[in-house]
Amino acid sequence: MAEIIVKLKGNELARKKITKSPFFFGSGPSNDFQLENPAISNTHFHILFDNFQYKLVDDSSTNGTYLNEQKITEKVLEPGFKFVVGKFTVEIVDLHDAPQVIENAAGAAAKKGSFRSTVQLSEGDLQNVLQAALQKKDKSEFADPSAHAPGQSASSSAARSNLPEPTRGGGPNMILIIIGVVIVLLLGIIVGKMI
Repeated sequence: MAEIIVKLKGNELARKKITKSPFFFGSGPSNDFQLENPAISNTHFHILFDNFQYKLVDDSSTNGTYLNEQKITEKVLEPGFKFVVGKFTVEIVDLHDAPQVIENAAGAAAKKGSFRSTVQLSEGDLQNVLQAALQKKDKSEFADPSAHAPGQSASSSAARSNLPEPTRGGGPNMILIIIGVVIVLLLGIIVGKMI
């Protein structure tokens, strides 16, 4: 899961996991990451997970957000980027992970005692659920039944090709479950808007 790290003069002050999108940073108490300092605006910037990428968007902050001494308004995050906000250095790490919206939604239902409980997601969270499900599908690794180990004959490999291969990364059943959950959530939102 991606994390935001704030440093001052090379010393780490705080870090926090990015558990949702958008994720707000600023001096005000309503932010997901609050850092009280006169150089930081009430809501200074937010981090958005969109199209399988993290973006940092400056929220018209008074003192601005800088990358390589250039003021930015919006930037797709890449590994190694370090932003300057006031006197602070901000770094976002583990960018390959999507926010854990699916796990958060499932956890909320579990706390209510049943997965039949209603889970409410905003439209932004729903979009992230869809993106995370697709990303999980893309990252699933399936064994190639036509490949065989060194020293193994092609005929024994062909004989095994009719057998189910072990899967990693959740496998097709997990993908079907995730897609099913997303469809149920979408139907719930559509029906809720019609009522």
